[in-house]
Amino acid sequence: MPDLHIRLKKNGLRGGQRIVSVDTEWAKNWSATEKFVPFCAAVHVLYPPESPLIFDIENWAMDAELYFRSQNESASDYALAVDKMVGRYIRPQTVFVGHQLSSDLHMLRKIAQRPLKTVDAILAGFASRRHSKTNARLVVRDTRYDIRNRMTGDGGEKLRNVSLRLRIFAVQNELMSTSLTRLYNEYVRDGDRLKLEKLMVLNWRHAFQTALVWAVDDNPGIPLSSAPTGSDFLVTNDVMFTMAHKRIGYVRSAEFQASRNLEGISEYVRQYAPSIAREAGLIG
Repeated sequence: MPDLHIRLKKNGLRGGQRIVSVDTEWAKNWSATEKFVPFCAAVHVLYPPESPLIFDIENWAMDAELYFRSQNESASDYALAVDKMVGRYIRPQTVFVGHQLSSDLHMLRKIAQRPLKTVDAILAGFASRRHSKTNARLVVRDTRYDIRNRMTGDGGEKLRNVSLRLRIFAVQNELMSTSLTRLYNEYVRDGDRLKLEKLMVLNWRHAFQTALVWAVDDNPGIPLSSAPTGSDFLVTNDVMFTMAHKRIGYVRSAEFQASRNLEGISEYVRQYAPSIAREAGLIG
């Protein structure tokens, strides 16, 4: 049986404030009554240094929790499970972030047939975020709307583009020849464990990226450092491998490993942001 609920931990230096990022995934099914099918959710927790001199995520403590909807689980039960999972991370000195967070949470509320205590609390925090104090118990922000480096126009608010602009390189080889919806629908047909793990990793990476986007944008001028390459950018997949190689077989695969080396990183950034690739010295 595949592991549908996974908790991961990376020990390291812990800061005073935590960044908790939430991401949920939905697949399209135009032939179904409900056109959008919820199937996966992830939480990623960062503990950045309180007064960082440099951002080197290899030395930070992190937590992650992933939840995949089982084939016989109702949408309402799934929403309740995600609500409880996210609720475990509401504590003092926490900033909750997401990319299009309110959209994700409104969709969860829509499919639930019972109250969602955590989702409702976060949505209330989102609605009042322009007036909330940074020392409030529940600070909620959305990286699509609330960061300095938000890109506008031509779909520039995509998480991938915002990440690249901030020199956060989150290579997702899982979608090089397919789409998230297609990959999910293939998994539903054949139950292939590798596809399930790819979907979980994609979801988790989105949460991880979003937490990093908030941390980097909230600390302008702090240098970035990628320990594996010695370069001034951040790489997510090395940290993900460290955290998950004992639990998720896909991160040990050749496909995932290719996304960790400099050649794989260069190819990805060259494709989506050639100017940034040149600045980073990844291409001539």
